[in-house]
Amino acid sequence: MENCGQPWRETAAAWKNKGPGVKKKTEKITKALIWAASEGRTDIVINFVEKGVDVNVKDDLKFTPLAMAIRGGHMAVIKVLLENGVDVSMEIGPHGYTPLKLATDTGDLDMVKLLLQNET
Repeated sequence: MENCGQPWRETAAAWKNKGPGVKKKTEKITKALIWAASEGRTDIVINFVEKGVDVNVKDDLKFTPLAMAIRGGHMAVIKVLLENGVDVSMEIGPHGYTPLKLATDTGDLDMVKLLLQNET
């Protein structure tokens, strides 16, 4: 994985080879997970999930991995997050939208249906 001047890419690559027990909610891990979700890197998202990283983390702008996966149209990442307890009703982003609102804005009916099926 090339660096491209973004330190969380290095963090994502480094955590990929770490053992279990990564429950720390650090800024680097949060950014790495959100980056992986935004890029559709299902492999890295799965790796973080397997190590116990919280799928509901938020960055400084209150974006979550789910929000970024929705914005990128990454259905495989969305499914992994849903299978691992992501909160589909959580307000996300600076405007407090829900994941369903973001999905509706994309116009992807399959994504909207998937989120509706997983609402609590």
